[in-house]
Amino acid sequence: MSRHREELAGRIACITFAEAPLLDAFQRKLQLDHHARRRAHRREAHPVRVRGPRRPYPVQIVWGERDPALKLEVHGEQARRAAGLATIHRVPAKHFLQEDQAGAVAERVRRLARAG
Repeated sequence: MSRHREELAGRIACITFAEAPLLDAFQRKLQLDHHARRRAHRREAHPVRVRGPRRPYPVQIVWGERDPALKLEVHGEQARRAAGLATIHRVPAKHFLQEDQAGAVAERVRRLARAG
């Protein structure tokens, strides 16, 4: 029997066989609450900071402006911050921009390769 369960069992005068699963569920909830509080404290104490790129290779983001699945304002911005970039290169395309705008995507890749 775990320490938490022993403490709970000591506080409850009588646990019937039918009530034991409720005690287990309550114990799991207490543990989950404890872990959630610890994760929240860690996030507050150590916020994620995006710094400039430290990569030996060039990075860019090319995004389809009309993507119905991954919105530029939400997911594109998340990608931009994660990559530590200032800009998102937008093309008039949907989700499969390499099919909708192959020439524009190739041009962005060509520019990136030349800038090196």
